[in-house]
Amino acid sequence: MKTNTKILKDNIKFKLNNVRKQFKVFYRSWYGKAGLYILIAFIIVALLAPVLVHGNPFSGIPSEDYFKPVTMEDKKLNFTVESSLNKISATEGEYKTGSYYMFTAGESGKNYGIFAITANDSGSSCLLFKTNGTVTNFMAFAPESTSLQYLTDIFASSNHSLYVYNVLCSSSGSSVKALPVAHISVNGTIVTAMVSTNSPRFGQPSFVTDEVMAATSTVDSCPYGSYTYAVVENNTGMYLNEYYTYNLHELWSHKLSLTGSPHIYFIGNNFITPNSPEVIVTGGKNIDAWNVTGALLFNNSYSFNIGQLAIPAEYQYFDLKPGYQDAFMSSGNSLYILNLINGTRTFIYTASHTIAAIGVSRGSHGFPSDLIISSGNYYYALAKSKTGNVQVTGESKLPFGVNNIEYYHSGKFLLSNTTTGQMIYLINAFQKYPYSWNSNLKASVGNPIMFEEPYSFKIDNVTYGSGPTIALLSGNNIIMYSFEGNPVSLGPTFHTVSGLILPLGTNIAHDNVFALFIDSFPPDLEVGFAAGIMTILISLVVAMFIGYYSGMVSSFMETLALSIFLIPTLPLYIVLASVLGPSLINLIFIFSLLGWPFVTFSLIGIVRSVKTRTFVESAKVSNIKTLSIMKRHFVPNMGTLLVYLTAINIGGAVAAVSSFEILGLVSVSIPTWGGMLSSFLGDFYSITVYPYATIPPIVALTLFILAFIFISRGIDEVANPTLGGRK
Repeated sequence: MKTNTKILKDNIKFKLNNVRKQFKVFYRSWYGKAGLYILIAFIIVALLAPVLVHGNPFSGIPSEDYFKPVTMEDKKLNFTVESSLNKISATEGEYKTGSYYMFTAGESGKNYGIFAITANDSGSSCLLFKTNGTVTNFMAFAPESTSLQYLTDIFASSNHSLYVYNVLCSSSGSSVKALPVAHISVNGTIVTAMVSTNSPRFGQPSFVTDEVMAATSTVDSCPYGSYTYAVVENNTGMYLNEYYTYNLHELWSHKLSLTGSPHIYFIGNNFITPNSPEVIVTGGKNIDAWNVTGALLFNNSYSFNIGQLAIPAEYQYFDLKPGYQDAFMSSGNSLYILNLINGTRTFIYTASHTIAAIGVSRGSHGFPSDLIISSGNYYYALAKSKTGNVQVTGESKLPFGVNNIEYYHSGKFLLSNTTTGQMIYLINAFQKYPYSWNSNLKASVGNPIMFEEPYSFKIDNVTYGSGPTIALLSGNNIIMYSFEGNPVSLGPTFHTVSGLILPLGTNIAHDNVFALFIDSFPPDLEVGFAAGIMTILISLVVAMFIGYYSGMVSSFMETLALSIFLIPTLPLYIVLASVLGPSLINLIFIFSLLGWPFVTFSLIGIVRSVKTRTFVESAKVSNIKTLSIMKRHFVPNMGTLLVYLTAINIGGAVAAVSSFEILGLVSVSIPTWGGMLSSFLGDFYSITVYPYATIPPIVALTLFILAFIFISRGIDEVANPTLGGRK
């Protein structure tokens, strides 16, 4: 027993020493060494693939990363925009489908004034009216319209002067002209935007800021139907003035108790009760509120500086009834509810950083259904619970600091940073990826405005209909965006809106190329090794049967192998794939079934040669079983060649699978290198545009196939010492 064990150990030791010697010969070959290193690298990546890539690589990346707004206009204006204002205004009339013109302040040839810019794709502009100096503030309102012309009121201030003009636009928007209404001198400088009881006819989209708070007047005592308000500063202090809109006659002026830069708001454009509307002015730690008759409603001083004040748009219609009395006020990192009746405040939330912007929905049913704030690099969605407490219902990381929030509709907001020119469209504050698209102008911009675009635009042979539009100024350029997003392919980037890292960018289908590339390693290696090894096993069995036996069955098998070998592979594959289905297992089976004849003919000659050897005849005479003879004498004599052919077959299997995938003949739902290239078949333009999506799989396929060619070359030097591998 001990003797048999010793013989077995010696036999194993002999074989191991023999393998070690053969490996040294193989390793001396530069080809073998290079192929081995490449293969090891591929295996390591395949094993680490689940760690490097998470989730389904075909699920695509969030739309917020690769969707950009459709640029309807980006044109340099033929005048110099007033940089201290850097703002644009548009109106919404009662019978209008949208604003045919936008308005801004500027200068051309030392002529200062208000300019009109067409909202169509021509982006042409003209000087509406002149002022006696640089425009310090302005605002456009649309109080009424008729079937033939659309009327806009424009208020502007310049050098202690206040102007009001009627701007008439033809029904088609083809012409525009300004008619002077009134012009007065002001005892001081107007330091805020004007607000009025005129009506912008809040449509869709609607927007309400501290600069636009106006609607149809129901104040019976006003013979012209509306009032205008402005904050004027002179050497004695700041004053809130009320004027008749159509002759700018001053009705009253009250000194304000402000400790900082003023902001003016108006509430009550559509109130039924005549004296209910109020004008609110904030500045520093103080807030003053007056009604239209000039009566002081409240004058509060807080222990903190007031930041922003946001009033839901629908509050303009409900006469400050219960449930419609709450505005939202920020200070530092604190958020308060401000009662519009008496100015009392109620603390509701503390953010981690300073609150930079507030956005509220229309508030049709009282407390707005959507209330969001930006703080640091996060936004927070707040809502009132059943118990009446305000709590955070959603939050998400922002890709940039947001200092301006505009409500669109149905829980959607436009978030922007006017300093950096970045914008992002928030469509659902409560989902994992809450944004639709993003834009980055990489330059300071004015606050974006939203209005109804009456024109259709044709961009890249795609026609976009009239609808909600975003407009903004960037330097002397007017830029208009549609709310529709347009997908674009991303190049390699380590900074995306969702936080994903895309070292290889995205492909035409907007999939993560890096994720597809890494996830392709395991399937391609599995197909290659499985198909290659299965082909060798089938070939070995058939070759030994044909080579060892003789007779009708052996001849039939040899003829069958030759027939399969001579049949064109592509049509035969298509037939088998359509019958069996293009699954991964079927793919391996088909390639094994089609690949064995070539290897079989390579082995038959060796089997027939070994069969004639004396030791085989001696084994037959000794009544040793056929399987034992094949195992002991045939396989060892084919060992090196089997390894060589296996290496060739593994690389060939991957090349074949990839070729069929590129041709679109394989529709397996797994990532592979060939699948990554299938969408580029015949599309040479895309290959040049998206090299980061085509080069990685091409390089991987080339290296993988070369690895096994090099390995087979190294094995060839082991099997054929005359090649120079053995020293």
